[in-house]
Amino acid sequence: GDLLPFVLSRNLNTDWFDNANGPGLLVLYLSIIIIFQLAIMAVTPVYVSFTITNIVHGVITITYLHWIKGSPNFYEQGEMNAMTFWEQLTSKPNDAKICPRRENRRRVLLLIPTL
Repeated sequence: GDLLPFVLSRNLNTDWFDNANGPGLLVLYLSIIIIFQLAIMAVTPVYVSFTITNIVHGVITITYLHWIKGSPNFYEQGEMNAMTFWEQLTSKPNDAKICPRRENRRRVLLLIPTL
């Protein structure tokens, strides 16, 4: 049989994303961006600080979501080596019983940089 959906549904690299309860992950994500923005605004003009925040956020998200492949989990034995974190998130089975909030969280990760 096809074990791929079973294997991807047990990916420890992305399970924290699915198992975070409530809006805590969103609040943490926005708080980090706002704190960084305020720190940069303290030393640069406002219009420059937004540009710096946008560039730093872009570099970090491109690096960690779309560039680095694999999983830091030693016990997966290289099963996820060919996939980025974003591919691991989007390749999991879209079964509402597994995680009904997954699609909404992926939408938030797409929406925040555009704002």
